[in-house]
Amino acid sequence: MRMWKLGAYVLALMAAACGGATETETQTPETEGALTLPLTATSADGKVFKLVGAAFEIMGPQQNILITDTSADTVSVPLAIGAYSIRLHSGWALERANEPGQRVQAELISPNPLSFSIEKGATSKVRFLFKLQGEGSADVGIHVDSGGSISGDIQFQAASSDPQDGLLFDSLVGQTVPFTLSFETSTITRSSDGYVRRLHVTTGPVTLQFGGMPSEALTGRVAPALNGTTAEFVLEAAPHGEVRFLGLRLGMGNPGTPDDDRQFFFTLREQELLESVLDSEGYPSAKPFQVNSLVSIEKPYSGSRADGHGLFRITPY
Repeated sequence: MRMWKLGAYVLALMAAACGGATETETQTPETEGALTLPLTATSADGKVFKLVGAAFEIMGPQQNILITDTSADTVSVPLAIGAYSIRLHSGWALERANEPGQRVQAELISPNPLSFSIEKGATSKVRFLFKLQGEGSADVGIHVDSGGSISGDIQFQAASSDPQDGLLFDSLVGQTVPFTLSFETSTITRSSDGYVRRLHVTTGPVTLQFGGMPSEALTGRVAPALNGTTAEFVLEAAPHGEVRFLGLRLGMGNPGTPDDDRQFFFTLREQELLESVLDSEGYPSAKPFQVNSLVSIEKPYSGSRADGHGLFRITPY
């Protein structure tokens, strides 16, 4: 069995929402927060980057705000408590902070618009994630240039609710919600039982993000519960060359613990790959692939659940 530990460059620009902003005629510290948006970030190798030429549109229940002056390192704007989405408009670029005007190649991997919420007495954080081109190494001599991610649009078709949770997921039915599950590192191992050959992927801590219309269930409860956890998935190659994705489950929980109300499972179901790719030794390749999969998000130890499907692109590292 071979094992590779892979590093990555993933740049995150964070928006922190804090309670207790200045009182106005229509808002008070009890009903208002503030969105703070730093426009610089540091990559894993210590290089500092700045987002330039950016414009952000914030959309919410009481306020729609367009931010066009992003020349400072940080911008702030007061917001009423509630659910919002923020869109990064086209025209942005990333530059090295010590080399103004020198743009670097980067890809925005967060859903755009990205959902977030402002809550009383709490600090919320929103991150726009960018992949930067770079280099990495492994003991088998492979070349990597980015972190791993799973992304696509979930088309929600059904939901059920436990009376104790209220209508937790019901509003999702009929909606299409973009999401990104990203991770900066992953561990990849290979195994064989003589008949099938498998590629096992264990991620580092993940960042789960939802886009589209704000959803309190997804952005306020599911994402915070699963962020920072790890995921595992397996690709399995049969002798005739077909490759199956054996599913992914994110989120673990222990029944009876005080944190039960904040635990969720996010599951992608087993499915055959749309395009099977094997390496020179007949193992599933660690290259990006696509899969049509059923999706479920559920609260364990209750009857609250949302089900859907979608086409997802998976990059193992």
